[in-house]
Amino acid sequence: MNIVEINYTDLDGHIFNGYDLMDYLNGRGHNVWQVVRKKKSNNSKVIEVGYDWIVHEQIRELERKYRVENILFPYGKLINELEIIKKADVLHFHILHNDFVSLFDYPNLFNGRRTVWTIHDPWILTGGCIHPLSCNGWTDNCNKCDELPVNIYHTNRVRTVEMKMIKERVWKQISPNIIVSSSFMEKRLAESPMTKHITNVYKIPFGIKQKDYGNKKQLDDIKNTIHSKKRLALGFRVSNDKNKGCDYLFEALRKISLEDRIKLIAVGVGTIPEDIKLTYEVLELGWCQEEQMQAFWNEIDLFIMPSLAETFGLMAIESMASYVPVICFESTSVADITESPRVGMAVKWRSSEALGEGIKKLVENRDDIIKRAFAGRKISEEKYTFEEYAKKHERLFESIVIENRYKCI
Repeated sequence: MNIVEINYTDLDGHIFNGYDLMDYLNGRGHNVWQVVRKKKSNNSKVIEVGYDWIVHEQIRELERKYRVENILFPYGKLINELEIIKKADVLHFHILHNDFVSLFDYPNLFNGRRTVWTIHDPWILTGGCIHPLSCNGWTDNCNKCDELPVNIYHTNRVRTVEMKMIKERVWKQISPNIIVSSSFMEKRLAESPMTKHITNVYKIPFGIKQKDYGNKKQLDDIKNTIHSKKRLALGFRVSNDKNKGCDYLFEALRKISLEDRIKLIAVGVGTIPEDIKLTYEVLELGWCQEEQMQAFWNEIDLFIMPSLAETFGLMAIESMASYVPVICFESTSVADITESPRVGMAVKWRSSEALGEGIKKLVENRDDIIKRAFAGRKISEEKYTFEEYAKKHERLFESIVIENRYKCI
């Protein structure tokens, strides 16, 4: 099959944005390319389409000025003109809204072709936000949104009502095969008035390459490590993005006073309050490459993931594959993936008190940590392998091609 993966970039999130899938399918004898706005790899099968930084930034400023998103960018038209697009058996779209494809170009890209679209987040269903959290405005007209930030040109935010109307018109004109990675996103599509006509929805969870995570750990090694440590290492991703929930973690740490029993290891970029740094031993690793992330997973004993919303939660899978139990909030996809309460521990949503109690409960019961560590590894091996993720895509692509050929006979 001739397949084209389309995403705003290649290496960032490569395990789920089509890049790794491209390599896998090429190894299986298919002819697969990836088209991106911003190319970071040296892979000859990745094509960067017309990216000029100065022009791109000018368009971004125009969109901010007129309070719109993904309306003016030219990349959709440029993609449509590529020969590999015209010759493709299947087009597989990923994240199109990161300053990439104009909404007005969706019909020309999707219609008249065999198309698959992996919906990575709910942006396409809302007036502008990535995750509406407890707001139900996305099921109506997204009027009076208080979640989106103001910009330098206006005290008003993105034109949420107008953006929602544009998206509604786009959805009426397209009907692609949809892939979602979780029940969370599947439910969102079913609940949205815009996507009720979409019937071909396939759930394919993301997967990771298990050999890269914790393979050499044995039961006795983990028991000895956990029980011999004076202080357990709690890992988390630090971020100033409110949706990542770090404020709830910091407040929880203030309440539980376990400075003699835990230390903190943070990855990512964000601000850790000074009082937390003064109270606990804190190691900030910053933005890590894959090799550094392996060291992170090998060092920590618990992973705290207090996200208020995640479409999937890939770091939870990486954590379980590394024999590291996850603590998260209820009513999130992470709670489902980690199969709380048997394996992961999910606590009351947006409750720093419950989060602190959950942390304290596991820190005080190290045998429970060990039990959950091995149960998590088992789940990751059975349900979240990259090989199974890739094979499901291959089978779906083949079925779409065969079905289309049958219709043409």
